[in-house]
Amino acid sequence: MTDAFDDRRRVLEEDFFKKQNESLLKKMKESSARAATKNELRQQTGISDDKLLESLADMKLGSGATMMMSMLPVIEVAWADGVISDKERSVVLEQAAGLGIKPHSDAFLFLAQWLDERPDPSWNKLWVEYVKGICSKLSAEKKATFKSELLGRARHVAEASGGVLGLGWSVSAAEKKVLDRLAKAFD
Repeated sequence: MTDAFDDRRRVLEEDFFKKQNESLLKKMKESSARAATKNELRQQTGISDDKLLESLADMKLGSGATMMMSMLPVIEVAWADGVISDKERSVVLEQAAGLGIKPHSDAFLFLAQWLDERPDPSWNKLWVEYVKGICSKLSAEKKATFKSELLGRARHVAEASGGVLGLGWSVSAAEKKVLDRLAKAFD
């Protein structure tokens, strides 16, 4: 009878240690993937701030995290008046395609979520840190180009629903306020 109990104890112990080993292996793989993502982001952006790189790695989008940070100003302007118009949605998707965000990719699915539901305000803080991290590595000329490109895309979305009856280019007061707030990140 003790043999049956000993056999059962051994099976339970082996099962326990197998689960422990699987759990440790999973954690090691996640840690390794996270480190690889941080290194990839460090190389792409030149950012050396580990805290910021960890935040970007937490997105679990790999290099898509940098694309999403490029799209956040566009999304913020699109949501400025509380709703995204069809024209704004179309411009956002055009810009995403221009940045290389492919349909059905993780970054695209993330973007689609932002188009359906306004991003949490905490994303703004992360974006400001991202911009400051990048700008700290750029010359004044390259910083101006970076700012112009990011805010230019955002302004393009603001102008998408433009003017009276869609004629002319006009930016609403709410969109202008968001553009001004975004520009401050470069100061």
